[in-house]
Amino acid sequence: MSRIEIGSRIRRLRTLNGMTQKEFAKMVGISQGTLSDIESAKTLPSVETIISIVRSVDGVSCDDLLLNRRSLPGEEFFFTAGKESLLRDFCGVLKNGDADVVKALKSTLALLLKVCR
Repeated sequence: MSRIEIGSRIRRLRTLNGMTQKEFAKMVGISQGTLSDIESAKTLPSVETIISIVRSVDGVSCDDLLLNRRSLPGEEFFFTAGKESLLRDFCGVLKNGDADVVKALKSTLALLLKVCR
């Protein structure tokens, strides 16, 4: 998992828990600036920070956080497909799908965009 993916996953975990950077950083025991640097992929979290996140957030493990093997607590979906494969599959369904399928995919895409912000 890249620095960008780790930072994004930590940001999603924080937002899924309804916390600001300041609140999450305090809970984990790091500065808000450090958390900002992690979330924006300027730096990797230390081992101590990862352990603190896992201990502070119910239902998340190191594997969940770093390896993206399953949904984070609060996520309504999970996928591990590569970006290219996912995009190809999505476009194929849009091209060949009926109106109900396209409507369902639009709804799912809206959810994905909401969660990934």
